[in-house]
Amino acid sequence: MVGLYQGLWTKLDARVLFVNDGSKDNTLTVIQSYAEKLSYIGYINLSRNFGKEQAITAGLSAVPLNQNVVIMDGDGQHTPKAVGKLIDYMQANPEVDITFGVRESRQYQGVLDKAFSKWFYKGVNLMLPQPLDDQLGDFFFARSTILPALKMFKDSKLFWKGIYSWIGFNRAKIPITIDDRQEGKSKFSFFKKLNLAIDGVVWLTKFPLYLISILGLGLSSISFLFALWFIGQWLFTGVTVPGFYTIIVMQAFIGGILMLSLGVIALYLAVISENTSSKPGFLLSSDNKPPTWPKP
Repeated sequence: MVGLYQGLWTKLDARVLFVNDGSKDNTLTVIQSYAEKLSYIGYINLSRNFGKEQAITAGLSAVPLNQNVVIMDGDGQHTPKAVGKLIDYMQANPEVDITFGVRESRQYQGVLDKAFSKWFYKGVNLMLPQPLDDQLGDFFFARSTILPALKMFKDSKLFWKGIYSWIGFNRAKIPITIDDRQEGKSKFSFFKKLNLAIDGVVWLTKFPLYLISILGLGLSSISFLFALWFIGQWLFTGVTVPGFYTIIVMQAFIGGILMLSLGVIALYLAVISENTSSKPGFLLSSDNKPPTWPKP
C-alpha cells in the first residue's frame, strides 16, 4: 500500500500516520519497516482492537492542530487519484472546510446490507432535527481550521457518520471510484454494523425515550377508558363482563411494552455510564512512532 501512494505523498510533502487497531497479522511489522526508512511515515499502535470509530479518534488525537488532514482506509480502496481529487477541490475552493469522497456506485453492497442502510437512515432521520447524510463516510479532507472541533469528540461510544452531519461547517461531496481491497476481507460484519447503528441512534437522539413515554401515556389512557366502560356496563346494565382473554392479551401486550421500554432506557444508561466513567475509548501500546511533523 505504501508503494501505491508514495509518489503522491512525496509530491505533496505530506506526513503519514497509520493507526494499527489491534491487527493480528504482520501489519505492524510492515508499517514499522517503512517508518524506520522514511521519516514522514509514523504510526500509533492501539493496545487491542477498539473498533473503527475509536481508531479514527486515536488518529485525529495525534495530529497537530496546524495540519490539514485526510482520513482514509488502509486497505487500498481509496486510490491516489481519489485522494488527489479531494486535495485539488480543496485548493480550488478555500471557503470549503471539509470535503468527502463519496462512492459513485453502491454495487459493492449486498441486498441485505443495502436495504439495512437505506431503512436505517430513513428511520433515524425521522428522529433528528439535523438529518444524516448517508453519503458521508470515513474518507475526507478536513482543513486545520476545523481540526479542533473534530478532536473534541472523545466519548467511549462514538458514531462518526452522525458527527459528520451534526458538526455543520461548509462541506462538499466529490464523486470517486472505490477500488477493490488490496488484500484480505472486511471483518465488519452485518451484526457489527447493527451494533454500531444502535449505538449511533442512542448517541444521536433522545427520541426513543420520548417515544416510549408517549406510548406509555397512550396505553394508560386506553386502559383508563376501558375501565370506565366496564364499570359503566356493570352499573347500568348489570352485565358482568367476561374478561379472561382480554386480560391475558392486555397483560402480554403491556408486558412486552414494558420490557422494550426498559431495554431502551438501559441502552441510554449504558452510554451515560461509559461516557462518565474514567474508562477511555482507546489505549495506546508502548510501541508508537509519530512522523516528523513540519514546524509551525
